[in-house]
Amino acid sequence: MAPSIPSRPPGRSRRWAAAFSLALCVLTATAGVAQEAPSPSGAAAAQAGEDTPYRKALGEFSQAFEQRRFTEAGQALAELEKLRPGAPEVQGCRAAFLAETGKTGKAREIYQKMLEASPGNFVYQFNLAELFCLERKYPEAKAAFEAMLAKFPDSDFVKLKLVLIGVALNDRASAIEWAGKIHPAPSAIGFYAQAALALSSGEMAKGRALIRAADEQFGAGQWRLLHDNLAEIGLVLRGDYPPGRGN
Repeated sequence: MAPSIPSRPPGRSRRWAAAFSLALCVLTATAGVAQEAPSPSGAAAAQAGEDTPYRKALGEFSQAFEQRRFTEAGQALAELEKLRPGAPEVQGCRAAFLAETGKTGKAREIYQKMLEASPGNFVYQFNLAELFCLERKYPEAKAAFEAMLAKFPDSDFVKLKLVLIGVALNDRASAIEWAGKIHPAPSAIGFYAQAALALSSGEMAKGRALIRAADEQFGAGQWRLLHDNLAEIGLVLRGDYPPGRGN
């Protein structure tokens, strides 16, 4: 049985891309490196059928982790590590678990090793940069995300992170500059960037309207990852997603 882990204040469970497929899809798609998953067939299909215990444990981990039930998440993680020791997805879950329970140094070690094994991997680089945000080291986070754009210049999600870091550093000029570099075509990320600018300047009604518009126009209930990033710097309430209709 996994030891009981003292819970931290409501925080960043959805940020860890390597742990959850939904976040991974968002990150890879916005990085311009999304890959089409092959359909299982033959031996692959048989293996998928044999992976039912693994999928069950992964689902249990994901649910407990998102709900910040870290004792249960630790138990599910231990099962995952028995079923697929050393698998990148499991290592990502371990790193996310460590980060959320205050062990950012150990999480960084795992992500560094994963990146060494897969150089240029967007998700691993993103999570390493995100650790600085978790530690409230925003200048370091800014430098890390800016360095990522040299390799992934089309990633609007990285640009959104730089908008939010600008807000966190009270550097409104930087936040506005990065918001202006997000692709001009309407997108959920663009709406959230403008919402962050509005909310951080006290335009609460405008900011909430932009968040609702993103949810309504680009897939209701699909943007919790973006919403939680705003919540992490105090611009919205974490529990108010899907967006509150009364705001």
